[in-house]
Amino acid sequence: CAARYSYAPPCFFEIFRRVGSAWSTVKEFNKQGLKFPLRVHRGVGKGELHWVQLVNSRTLQLLHNPCYAGVYSYGETQVQRTASGKKSIIMPRDEWHTFIPDSHPGYIALEEYERNLKILESNNHPRSEDGRKTPPREGSALIQGAAVCGICGKRMTVRYQNNSKELVPIYMCQRRSVEYGEKICQSINGAKIDETISNLLLEMVNPLALEAALEVERELNSRKDEVSKYHMHQVERARYEVELSRRRYMSVDPDNRLVASQLEQEWNSKLKEFEESQENYEKQLQSQIRTIDEKAELDIRELAIKFPKIWNDQNVPKREKKRMLRCLVEDVTILQGQDIVLSIRFKGGASKVVNVPKAEKACEKWATRPETIAEIDRLASEHTTSEIAEILNKKGIKSGKGKSFTNRIIDRLIREHNIKNLYTSLREDGYLTLPEKMNEMRCSQSEIQRLRETDKINCRKYCDRDEFLYESCK
Repeated sequence: CAARYSYAPPCFFEIFRRVGSAWSTVKEFNKQGLKFPLRVHRGVGKGELHWVQLVNSRTLQLLHNPCYAGVYSYGETQVQRTASGKKSIIMPRDEWHTFIPDSHPGYIALEEYERNLKILESNNHPRSEDGRKTPPREGSALIQGAAVCGICGKRMTVRYQNNSKELVPIYMCQRRSVEYGEKICQSINGAKIDETISNLLLEMVNPLALEAALEVERELNSRKDEVSKYHMHQVERARYEVELSRRRYMSVDPDNRLVASQLEQEWNSKLKEFEESQENYEKQLQSQIRTIDEKAELDIRELAIKFPKIWNDQNVPKREKKRMLRCLVEDVTILQGQDIVLSIRFKGGASKVVNVPKAEKACEKWATRPETIAEIDRLASEHTTSEIAEILNKKGIKSGKGKSFTNRIIDRLIREHNIKNLYTSLREDGYLTLPEKMNEMRCSQSEIQRLRETDKINCRKYCDRDEFLYESCK
């Protein structure tokens, strides 16, 4: 059975177990510069084993193949006759012709194979249309994929809003809106939600920190061993090919000079590949082992007391924090009311309900303080906007955004809060406009201006322009 499939390096399944998705497995292989075996089944070079770059389609093929779990199977794909002719169909397992566990030694146990299929099935639904989790991604939303709407029970999606400093996650439940044109169930600013979940996680992990440290240490040691074994297999493969080329050359008839020359060239080529691969892989292997030994070991030993520092470290990828979170949290149900209510289900069945105050809106966050509005109200009936701004700035009073007051800010606040300004106050006290004063005194505008400049009439400047109201003579 195994002869039908290409060889799979043992570290392949170790890496998938660690990263939790097919695409991340491909990225990890490429990041480490690891090659993957591919057997040529037809055409030129049939039967040869080539080492190529791992691709996502090959990763999915291996993870779905039960052969690597020690299972002999037949009938996964069957041909059925349809009205348009024959069609190849992938069948469910209970309709396969043959499924024999433990028919040969496998790389993984059947239970792990089943678990890998469940992980792939969960990762295959990025929109969570059927309520399943999505894999952790690189965004900042901490409970991405684990947030559940408290109104309809659907998985909530994540959008990001730019608040000029950073991207803020917005948890949204818009499934019914997309499908049926209804209103969005909920749209909630996730900044305080993530902060609350993060604090709760730090509180819960402390008693388990020592065990977590030991688990991380075991994982790093296992990772070091798997990389070491893989590189050793690479060197052994190259050595085997060199020995095979040498035997072919030694076995050829000396009279067949053309064949002997070609085999000699192949031998030299294999020797060169062996030397290069041995040198390159040993350098890379030593570099990786040195990084683990020198940089990670001290942190692992002190993880029990340094977990908060590690969790809050800006260099830790967001995706890794989400994976750590999911080791403890099953899902988080969100319901928005006067406060945001979080119903958190932990692994093992425990649950906890937490109330989170809503995030302040921009208009509330930047609103001018009530005592400042009261001071402006007191000054507005006696001073112009520029005079009010100057008085407030001298007192060290700031606007809602922490800035100094200007004429424009004072004008806006007076309009928004319906404050009686100087013009209105003077008019209520009987002051006249320029046309009204001209009509009262039966004189021209220039005469009124001359009298004003010589202080022959009482007037008040009511704005920052040269506009005045005049006291009535009556």
